[in-house]
Amino acid sequence: MCNTRPIKKPKNEYGFSLIELAIVMVMIGLVMAPAISIYHTQRITADWDGTESNVDSSVDELGRFRSVHGRYPCPASRTAVAGDLNYGHEDCTVHPFGTCVGGTCTFTSNIVGKQVLVGAVPFKTLNLQESVSFDRYMNRLEYGVTLGLTVNTTFDLAGGGISIIDKSTPPVSLVDPIDSAHFIIISHGHNQYGGTTRAGVSSAACSGGSLFEQENCDIDATFLSGDIDEDFDDRLGFFSGISLSEWQTSEGNLDNIVLKNATNLAIGATMATDLSTAEQASVRTFSAESGSIIASDIDNVNEGRFYSETLCEYDATDPTVSAKCFAPRLFAGDLTPHASPTRLEATTNPGSGMSCYVPAIPGDPEKDEYLIGIENGRPICSDEIYISCPNGTFVTGVDANGEVQCDSAPSARCFPQNITTTCGDTVSLPSTAPDVADGTFQYAYSGECRKITNYDATYFTAQLAGFSAMGEVTALISTINAEPRTDIDCGPGPSDSQIRDGYRCDSGTFNHVRAHEKRYPWSNFPSNPYTGGTWNAETSYTGSDSNNNNHHHDCWCREDYRVHTYSCPGGLTGTRVVISKHRCPQTQHHWTTILNSTELCGCTPYTQTTTQSCNSYYDQENSTTGTTGLTGTVIHTFDVTCSGDTPVVPSTPTTTDASACACPANADTVVRSYCATGTTNSWTSDYGPEVGVGGIDTTSWICPATTTGGLPDPGAWGSATPHSPAAPGCTCDSTLTSPKTIACAPGLEGTGVEYLREWDCVAGTWEDQADWDLVANNCHSCTWRSAGAPQSEEFPYGGSEHKVGKVCTCGSAPANQCWDHGSPDYDIWTSCPCVAQVD
Repeated sequence: MCNTRPIKKPKNEYGFSLIELAIVMVMIGLVMAPAISIYHTQRITADWDGTESNVDSSVDELGRFRSVHGRYPCPASRTAVAGDLNYGHEDCTVHPFGTCVGGTCTFTSNIVGKQVLVGAVPFKTLNLQESVSFDRYMNRLEYGVTLGLTVNTTFDLAGGGISIIDKSTPPVSLVDPIDSAHFIIISHGHNQYGGTTRAGVSSAACSGGSLFEQENCDIDATFLSGDIDEDFDDRLGFFSGISLSEWQTSEGNLDNIVLKNATNLAIGATMATDLSTAEQASVRTFSAESGSIIASDIDNVNEGRFYSETLCEYDATDPTVSAKCFAPRLFAGDLTPHASPTRLEATTNPGSGMSCYVPAIPGDPEKDEYLIGIENGRPICSDEIYISCPNGTFVTGVDANGEVQCDSAPSARCFPQNITTTCGDTVSLPSTAPDVADGTFQYAYSGECRKITNYDATYFTAQLAGFSAMGEVTALISTINAEPRTDIDCGPGPSDSQIRDGYRCDSGTFNHVRAHEKRYPWSNFPSNPYTGGTWNAETSYTGSDSNNNNHHHDCWCREDYRVHTYSCPGGLTGTRVVISKHRCPQTQHHWTTILNSTELCGCTPYTQTTTQSCNSYYDQENSTTGTTGLTGTVIHTFDVTCSGDTPVVPSTPTTTDASACACPANADTVVRSYCATGTTNSWTSDYGPEVGVGGIDTTSWICPATTTGGLPDPGAWGSATPHSPAAPGCTCDSTLTSPKTIACAPGLEGTGVEYLREWDCVAGTWEDQADWDLVANNCHSCTWRSAGAPQSEEFPYGGSEHKVGKVCTCGSAPANQCWDHGSPDYDIWTSCPCVAQVD
């Protein structure tokens, strides 16, 4: 008998099959694809918005600068970089027309006699943040300004000389009158043609852009503006003349103002008053730059005087009422001497000045009191002057207006106290006085510097003299770096310290506010500030660290020398030696060059080759010009010798190889001429079917197969040969159609109204607009729309013109508020944009 056993089923195995994984990946792709597309779109929009914001900010700030100074700033250098003295500052240097020097250019305006300066936005002169002077593609915003408008004394509201043209066809000036823009700000957009990088170099050559974009980076004062498309993405901001304030800040003295656009300013005149004979009621500037404002009659007989018997309040109707009017003679009148000889006051001697003299009376001698005020045209006198505060308060100071400041308790001052700096040093503050007031800042400087002997270029030049191997230089530097160093405390001043700590007196105690490290030997504080949290500062020095590789050497600095090697210049052989020094104080790893030496460079005879085009060599050898019919390159070989350590290149080549020069075998060219618009034909030529071709010409390349001066003579194109058989005549094309888009009417927005027009064979032109076929109307009216979360109010406000859904002019600025009726109250929105209606 056979034993039988039940067959065991395999255990279930769990996991994903390849099909399931594929489905999951497809689903992830379906989710990610639109997300990536949305992100890309948002990024493009953010870049455009950020660029336009910076352009607008620069335009606004230039307007503010002009309103204060009465002129525009000159451009800054486009090639200067951070650390250069002229970086971000205006440069008013004028160069010859069409030239660029030092990062600025001078162009000639379309208006005769005017010039335009072009460079970068002078963000430091304008007190702008540096980031505003760049677009979102990290290129500098370009700034062009009419030269005559950069000088206060020559500023003329109608003096603009820059042309702004719409890139549409036909071109239209965007400023009126034409060629009259004051200044222009340009971002060269995402493709960056004509732009300048943060490093001060060209980001993309101007010649690489479209003809539209080349207009915005060539050497004239004409610029294009228009919609963004595949051939144009520049963004422009510009300004032309509007009304200008009569008063401007003086260029000579910023504390003074001058009257810019008039020589006289009438006082007390009405709209109907004839000012042609104005005499003693005029104000004028004393000079263009003095900033002084004086009054005089029209004949300047009494120069500098302004006459008025009485000064009254605006609503005073009776000059005799002293409470409303004041007599200037009380200030300017003469005082009459008394027998004592104390002077009299005006009330005693009418018509004289004002004093606090008190005449003697029986039993009370005369005396002079203090003038402490004026009330109702009379002096307020007192025999003593004192200041006080209400009970329970203390005098804490006097403000800029002379008002006594009182407080319930005097502010706690900070008296001497020991402070531990970031680097662990103990210093005593305050350092400037025995004690300081609440809110006063004090600074402590600290750090450890390990100084080494300061060897200069003269020393190293003498040491390297006679060296023949790099190992000798390396040994010299190693010996110097092994010398003992002098350990000193960096400080106590900002020029020789590692760290500056800032402390503020707060209620009698100095509290640490921030710390700054000195990044480079030449930099000033503040630099790299730390205002809170943990600062990974190294506060001690250990180990040799011969290459200063320790990154956080904030509180200490160790001086070392380092040697680098480079190739020798000018065809010399050997090694060029550069010796640098890590100088203290600094917290970075900057190495200052001490010596750049060619001591280990020498001369060895060698062979040098140069190349020349065959066309150029043919002209040189045969005294011709303009040869273009050869291909190939000529190779010249020179045997360079040495005169001491100086290479000597012979004036003529040792050998010349022109074997590569040849007349090329070019294929024939075929040139087609086409039927005029509205006509066509159909036929077959030797090259295949032809449609709308009115004729074909063939031109062949001819090589003469001769030589001149040992070189093959160049080839040239022969005369054109008409194709045979000739093309049939062109006849009217009655099936020809063309799309046409008409811009939306005023008050509407959209891409326009699309039509399809047909060719009229009888008239020989496109049919009249009345016969066009309507394809699509993409124009929409606009209405006020709600935005954001509403508030519920009992009554609407802001006017019915801002009612949600009411028609508005497309492109209108957002309303301050809008409303719509709800139950039971009105919904009020704080912003209401004017947007196109949705069909």
